[in-house]
Formats: sequence, structure tokens, C-alpha cells
Amino acid sequence: MSLGTENQSNRIQELLDGIKAGTLQPAVLDLSHSYIGSLGEAVAGAIEWNKSITTLDLTCNNIGDLNAQKLAGFFKADKHLRIVRLKDNSIADDGFVRFAEALRENDTCTSLDLSCNYGSDHAAVLLLDSLSSNETLTDLNLSFTRITEAGGVFLARALSGSKVPLRILNISYNMLEKGAALLANALTVNTMLLSLDMSGNCIRSEGANSMGTALLKNATLQTLRLGDNMIKEEGGVSLGLALEENKGLTLLDISKNAMFRSGGQAIARGIARNTSLSSLILRESCVLLGNIGPLAEALGKNASLTHLDLAHNDCEDIGMELLGEGLKTNSSLTNLNLTFNNLRDRGTELLATALMDNRSLEKLDLRDNHIGDKGAEKIEELVAKSTTLTEVNLSENNISETRMSAISNILSSKQGAAPVVTSVLRRQQTRRLHR
Repeated sequence: MSLGTENQSNRIQELLDGIKAGTLQPAVLDLSHSYIGSLGEAVAGAIEWNKSITTLDLTCNNIGDLNAQKLAGFFKADKHLRIVRLKDNSIADDGFVRFAEALRENDTCTSLDLSCNYGSDHAAVLLLDSLSSNETLTDLNLSFTRITEAGGVFLARALSGSKVPLRILNISYNMLEKGAALLANALTVNTMLLSLDMSGNCIRSEGANSMGTALLKNATLQTLRLGDNMIKEEGGVSLGLALEENKGLTLLDISKNAMFRSGGQAIARGIARNTSLSSLILRESCVLLGNIGPLAEALGKNASLTHLDLAHNDCEDIGMELLGEGLKTNSSLTNLNLTFNNLRDRGTELLATALMDNRSLEKLDLRDNHIGDKGAEKIEELVAKSTTLTEVNLSENNISETRMSAISNILSSKQGAAPVVTSVLRRQQTRRLHR
């Protein structure tokens, strides 16, 4: 059951009255982006009386700290809610403290989202400390909640415990910094966590070194996001060495870091030898500066990678020639993102020519480059020849509608293919809007 627009206070109140009276028995109560504000107390009252609701979504409602405390009071003894989403609700210290108390006793909830709420460091510490006592929570989102190194101590303690069942943890864009080393140490003994997002925590190369060491020992973590962390060459070397040995990781995101030459070369060597990684995200990474050759060579050897994101890297035309050579012999990659790479006709022609020998690529994203009709003509030839390519995105380039239509028609004729994304007109409309 969902209500998601403004100015619906009366309808929301009627809905809550029906839930409280038992005349409505929804399993999912979705009031996200509904601006319920002061109705937060009524929500707490409704779900307290109705036992059918297992999912509660109050994302972006500004319910405030007082209403959050009331919800936490109910949550403490609740035996029905499995999923609770409270992102961006102006929850502060007292709300965090009450949820910390609730987590120590609640034995039903499996997924909790408190992201984009800002308590003090002390409140965050209490919440993280409570995780050691909880045995049911498997999915926790605490991104943008001002967790510092002190919070990292208690989070590491929880992850080191044998009873904490967390499988998915998002602590992106906090202030962990040196606390990353403690978390990495916990990962050497943790056998439960499958996904960890530590993006935007200023862990620097020291933290990346610790994470690299952890990945040499941890065999269960599948997804690791370390983007935007000020990781430089030394950290890149550590992560590259870990990729050579790790057999569990399937997705690695190291976007928006500055690993440069030695770090990028280490990452390339790791990719060449890794047998488990299926997705690699290197957006705005500076990994490719002088390293497109080693990366291309690694792609020629790797047999597990299916998704590669190289957006915003200024690979330019020469980079496409090298990348294409590596993709000629690659037999696993299905999705390649090259948006915002300053590609022109020459580089597009070189890439398309090389990809004609590829037998695995299904999706190619070339948005927001400088490709004209000459480069698009080679893409058209590639689309006609390829037996696997079913989706091409060429929007925000300098290609005529005639050429775009020709490519789209070829793709449309292929069974199960999505038409090419065209946008000469949209590009012109966007320019007008920004004048």
C-alpha cells in the first residue's frame, strides 16, 4: 500500500485510522516521500495495533526526533516488522539512542535503514555497540550518519563476533578514516558479511592497505565499495595484490581515487590473475593514467569479468585503440561503460573495429562523448556484424538522426534487442534549457 505525493494528510490519516482499526491489513506500508511530518506519531500508533505490516517505509518524511523515539519504543518489542526504512527523517541523538536500545531486544527486524540522519558521535557509538547484542539484523544502512573512528571501534567489535548475522552493511560517507583499519582487521575473522560499502570515508592508502590484507584472508565478502576515499598509489598496489589471491570478491568499486601509475598497474595485474571478479567500477579513478595498456592486456587474459565501468576517465582515442586490442580476445565481458571519455570519431572507429572480433559484449554505453557520423558509421557496421550486441547508448553525441535511425533499425531487427538510445534532439533541448 503506497501513498507518495504531497498534500495528502487527510488521506494518510484515513489510511492510518483504517490500519489501526483493523479494517485494512497491508503487509507493506509505504509512505515514503509523503511529507507526513507530525503524522509520525499516528504511524507509530497504527502499526502498534496492526500486526499485518511487515515492511514500513517512511523514507524522506521529516518525522523528527520525537516521533522517531516513539517508533523506536514500539520497535523494541515488535514481533512483526521485518523491514524498516527511515532514511532522511531528521532523526537526532535521542532517536539514535532509543533505536540502539531497541536493537538490543528486537529479534524480528532483518533490514534497517537509518541513513541520512545526523546524531552525535556518542549516539552513533551507542547504536553500533548495540549490534553485538542483535542476532536477526542482516541488512543495515548507516550512510551519512556521522560515524567516526570511535564508532568504528564498536562496529569492528560487532563484526568480529560470531553471533552478529549482518550480510549487507552500508557505512558510506561517514568519517571513519583510521577506523577502517579496525574494520579490515574484523573482516579477517568475519565469515558472514557479503557486501560492504565504505565509499567516502577518507580511509586513504593506509586504510586501503588494511583492506588489501583483509581480502587475502577473507573468502566470503562478495561486494566491496571503496570509491572516493583518497586512495593513492600505495593503496592501489595493496588492493591489486589482494585481487591476485582473493577468490570471493565479485564486485569491486574503486572509483574516484588517485592510484596513478603503480597503483593502476597493480590493479591490472590483479585483474589478469583474478578468477572471481565479475564487476569492476573505475569511474573517475585516475587508475587509467598511463595504464590503459596494462588494463587492456589484463582484459585479454581475464575470463570472469562481465561488467566494466570506465566512465569519466578521458581515455581518448589512443586509449580506445589499446582497449580494443584487449577486448578482441576477451570472452566474458558483456557490459562496457565508456561515457564521458572524450572519444571522437577516430577512437570510436578503432574500438568498433576491434569489437568485431569480440563474441561476448551485449551492452555498450558511449554517451556524452564527441562521436560524429563517421564514428557512428563504424558502430553501425559493428551492430550489423555482432551476434551478441543488443544494446547501444549513443545519446549526447554529435550524430545525425539519420545515422542514429539506421543503427536503431538494425538493433530492432535482432530478436530481443533493445533499440539504440538516440538523442540528438534531446541534446539540443538540454542546451536550450541551460542557456
